[in-house]
Amino acid sequence: KNPMFDSAQIELFVARRHGEIVGTISALRDLKHEQHQNERAAFFGFFECVDQDVAQVRVATAAEQSRSWGAEILRGPRNLSRSEEVGVVVEGFDRPSPMLAAHNDTRYATMLEDLGFTRHHDVLAYDISVYDEDGTPASYPEDLLDRANAVDIDGLELRPARWSRIFADLRSGHEVFVEAFRDVPENTPMSLREFTSLGIGLLLNKFH
Repeated sequence: KNPMFDSAQIELFVARRHGEIVGTISALRDLKHEQHQNERAAFFGFFECVDQDVAQVRVATAAEQSRSWGAEILRGPRNLSRSEEVGVVVEGFDRPSPMLAAHNDTRYATMLEDLGFTRHHDVLAYDISVYDEDGTPASYPEDLLDRANAVDIDGLELRPARWSRIFADLRSGHEVFVEAFRDVPENTPMSLREFTSLGIGLLLNKFH
């Protein structure tokens, strides 16, 4: 039902050892990525394993499936869209992962490097507390305030989200999202259907 699959295919694999599940992986073909980035790349995701032997078998399975689609490159981890659980965590294991970010075993980066994968690019997350220790709202960083005060956008409005206009707001958010990520590596513009589905899911989770 995910609208991403209007233009993508996925195969899911499970590894068992003596009847016990010891690993999972997916192979993903994103036709929009192929067209937008002009490369025959497939992606592996939902990567979990108990040891290096299982990792090798799982990645080989994803590679075989990817070759059957005509892919020349295997990249990952990427579960579904480019905005959901992409990459492998290499630092920050002592804190919760950011929203929609990956969270994985500390061994996975080394496991994948041992299988021949190399770093494509870094994805950074910034952790800033919005409250001081006494519970009062924290002051904004001075650099951020200076930049905000230097911007004058006619008609800019900040208001709570309301269900009565949520789809109109999501359409506007989609325009901003696509433009903001235009120059991000590996980015392929997300369709309005995908963005709306993701946004509604996040809002439902928040309100419930």
